Amino acid sequence: MTERWLPIAGWEGFYSASDLGRIRSEVRQIRMGNGNSIHTVGGVILTPWMSRTGYLLVALARGGKKTPKLVHRLVIETFIGPCPDGMECCHRDSDKSNNRLENLRWDTRSENQIDRIENGDHHQVNKTHCPYGHPYDEANTYFRKTASGRPQRGCRACRSRQAAECKARKAKTVAT
Repeated sequence: MTERWLPIAGWEGFYSASDLGRIRSEVRQIRMGNGNSIHTVGGVILTPWMSRTGYLLVALARGGKKTPKLVHRLVIETFIGPCPDGMECCHRDSDKSNNRLENLRWDTRSENQIDRIENGDHHQVNKTHCPYGHPYDEANTYFRKTASGRPQRGCRACRSRQAAECKARKAKTVAT
């Protein structure tokens, strides 16, 4: 498979994005500070760094000013176009460092969360116990639909305890 490179919108002549999720600077001539000498720069693949949220970033520079940009956004905007209203960039495999074009798409936040659940990357799916320490196993787990129609799991032991506490409160208010 050959790597395709396209210029990044707004950075034409300075930077390009590849369908394999890489960003490079373009070869260009720049005039040095003294105004007399001209140097050739660019032609290198930029080394990304990871943000605190796990996404890869690169610094794009022009006119002496560096601007950090998300690699996945540069790739998808270069090859597919700007983000439609109400959409966000989704990684099909939920791997934030996999910025290949085939792994990216514009979709809704809801679909992005469904991807994370199906890929086992969602923080709620990975929980094995309820907040009170009861296991999420077949005997102790029930499922119900939320108001939006999505399934939600719950702990039977906690539900029983809450029902008993509610019953005790009602009995106490009737007695007084």
